[in-house]
Amino acid sequence: PRVLHFKDYVTCVGLVRTDPTKTYPCSSLGPYLLVVALRDCVQLLSLHQSATELVVLETGMEVAVESLVGSLVCTDGGRIMVGCSDGNVYELHYFQASAPALSISSFWRPAKMRKTSCQGLRWGELARKVTSLWQPYAADPVMLMAYDNSRHMVYAITQSNSAAAAAAVGGGAHGPNTLIHAYFLGTKGQAAARHIGPVKLSLLASSVPAEHRDIVSLHPISRHESPHLSCVLVSSTGYRFYLHIPPNNSIVLKGIK
Repeated sequence: PRVLHFKDYVTCVGLVRTDPTKTYPCSSLGPYLLVVALRDCVQLLSLHQSATELVVLETGMEVAVESLVGSLVCTDGGRIMVGCSDGNVYELHYFQASAPALSISSFWRPAKMRKTSCQGLRWGELARKVTSLWQPYAADPVMLMAYDNSRHMVYAITQSNSAAAAAAVGGGAHGPNTLIHAYFLGTKGQAAARHIGPVKLSLLASSVPAEHRDIVSLHPISRHESPHLSCVLVSSTGYRFYLHIPPNNSIVLKGIK
């Protein structure tokens, strides 16, 4: 097997289908792109299939990321969302005219290769960024992400990942500070991401002891499986939290097992 060598540690990988109607800044492009997150950037490699093997080719496509990427999801519409250590979810723009050319980030990054926050400019997000300058644990990292292509919804979990971090944000003996986020991408999956939440799991499931609210996995539930359940969170002790997240409403806990 071929071994791929990168300039830094690989934190997570994904696979996204290319769109034949869009223009990409590279000469050789296959039907898929291999998305590789490193500590300071996200690289995209072209994936081709021959009669006997899969061929991975360099494209030179790279998107700078200031925060560590801990998780990523790729949509069936070719969009890439990354969850970072600063507690935000970003969308990567890696093809021509994928987003409005005039934006704050376009002044120092080419429009083809940049990222935008899915949270938008909110005073709560701005305050959290300023607070993190003297409180290093004020921003919990994005630990888990999942995408539901039947609802065009991205789910994300931010959670303090150490006892010191939990204590710094008011967790500690009360368990990890777990926040649930959702991002609705429109009825066709191509609209600007609309942030829903965040909601504290400790408020939704206050009857569950803190030691059972440490979330280790997140799974979407398609609309075909259940029209009333959107996703399930699984804790380290086996508890399952079933959530309903309608596009125009808040996050609701529907059941615990």
